[in-house]
Amino acid sequence: MPESLKPLFEYINDPSKGVGDALVNHIDERVKKFNTHEWRRKHMTLQELMDRNYKEGLEQGRSDMKLSLARIMKSKGEPVEKIAEYTGLSAAEVEALFNS
Repeated sequence: MPESLKPLFEYINDPSKGVGDALVNHIDERVKKFNTHEWRRKHMTLQELMDRNYKEGLEQGRSDMKLSLARIMKSKGEPVEKIAEYTGLSAAEVEALFNS
């Protein structure tokens, strides 16, 4: 390991030790500045929002896929019951899709 990186690795292994290296001291100052309860709360809020948006997008994609599959099956002359079975849509949903 290069001698110049030893203080950084020591800091990573035990941040409570004072290392005295200028770079490590700078990193430690930044960590202390942002490692607060308020920052963690905001970060978790952002993560929760991102997770919710991901799930909503996934659900929308699945819904769009079902509708596309239903349209293709209908264009091939498949009966409503078979379309409902393969897409997971109800027969009423399939009927409404093609009656609108």
